[in-house]
Amino acid sequence: MTTDFRDSMDGIESAVTSAEARSLLRIWREASPDRGLPCLDDVSVERLGPIASFCLYARRLPNGDYVYDYYGQAVAAMTKCDRAGFRVSELPRDFALRFKRGYDDCLAAGEPVYTVQRATYAPEVMTWERLTLPLVTRDGVSAVLVFKRALEMQHTFLQNVLKATSDGVIALCSLGGESRSLEDMAVVVANPAAIDTLGVPLEQVLDRPFQQLIDACELAPVFARCAEAFSADGTISYDVEHGGLWRRVSAAYSEDGLAITIADITPYKEQEQALRRALRRLADAVDELGQKNRDLNDLTETLQAAVLEKEEAARVLADEIRSRKLMQRRLEFDANADPLTGLHNYRQFQVLATQELRRAARSRSATSLVLLRAQDLDAIGAAHGEAVQDAVLRSLAGRVAESLRESDIFGRVGEDSFAALLPDTALAGAQEVADRMRRLGADTSVDSGDACISPPLDVAAVTAAPGDRRFEALLASALATMEKSEAAGRHVA
Repeated sequence: MTTDFRDSMDGIESAVTSAEARSLLRIWREASPDRGLPCLDDVSVERLGPIASFCLYARRLPNGDYVYDYYGQAVAAMTKCDRAGFRVSELPRDFALRFKRGYDDCLAAGEPVYTVQRATYAPEVMTWERLTLPLVTRDGVSAVLVFKRALEMQHTFLQNVLKATSDGVIALCSLGGESRSLEDMAVVVANPAAIDTLGVPLEQVLDRPFQQLIDACELAPVFARCAEAFSADGTISYDVEHGGLWRRVSAAYSEDGLAITIADITPYKEQEQALRRALRRLADAVDELGQKNRDLNDLTETLQAAVLEKEEAARVLADEIRSRKLMQRRLEFDANADPLTGLHNYRQFQVLATQELRRAARSRSATSLVLLRAQDLDAIGAAHGEAVQDAVLRSLAGRVAESLRESDIFGRVGEDSFAALLPDTALAGAQEVADRMRRLGADTSVDSGDACISPPLDVAAVTAAPGDRRFEALLASALATMEKSEAAGRHVA
């Protein structure tokens, strides 16, 4: 950010912010002879008094360079360095070019130049106010008097936040022009956590080209992907392991520069690795359970073979087989899919429905539940066999599933019950779906060989209360509605 005023003395006077700069401008103007530049002796340190603490005197050398004959104490304190006796060419290249160009332009114009610029290397300064005044020494050598004062300091709270955070924070600014390379960017901010990560003192970090710094610290692999933030989206975040430590590095690029954060995530990675080991142990346990299940199936076949030997033993073994089949079916129901219909089982339906109810609670949208229950399944099984009973359930589930939207959630929630969760659907719409389900059930029949089986259905529709995320409460409401409807002799509620 640079604001530059060169148009006229009146324009500069109206733009100057501090009283000291206005006083200096008045002293310079009073010392200016007609159509000539003031002599340096007429605006000497003694003449300026306290203002001199904010001033620099730079004399032009025959080779075009400049040397600082005087460097004010206040400026030295803000910049953390005293450049008295230094040449401009000894400054970092970017600053040397900028300052030399500014001094040359001021002398060429023979007029004051006032600028407000963002600080790029003073860690405590946000913006500088600069007033550059052309002078000439008694020997006729060109010189400039530069008033330089911090116009805006870095926010104290931000400094405290940077000091307090356990994550490293580094800010980079371009060394010149628009840069999209780590080689062309220098460090302007580094909090204590970042200094600990880099392992070098703060004074060796600030103003230093970033690529040179991380190469010297042997941390180039940690920050290598930060350059990807120069792409169109401007951000990158990744995890990297280096030197036995895991770090999460995030970088964000803008026209002001590149901001980088570094967090030590080693404890979380260790927890992740421990979790992976636990998952492997769980997988082994599942394999062991599968083997036991296969062993159980082998035992079942053995028991079934023994049924042929004795009638009494057959009845006992048949009870055992039914018990084991029930156990096996319950185990299968613990998986996500119902083994008979291929729909979501109760547990999976509960998970998906709870997620959808939470989404609906956040967006304050209507969500309804339709409960469908087939009657007389036990009687069908007793009269025609379990195969016919299962075929009825599969046929009913398939036809209802085909009639629902892709966004609807449909699952088997009981031996004879199905449920459909309808996102973004009010009660009236849910009742229409319930009525359609009942008609589909009435049109569904299974040929048992001696009859076409079509069980009667009970259907109930309810809507979740606004903001209610409880699946169990919604299902209980549907059951209560269905039971109330059955008591009243109705099949649709």
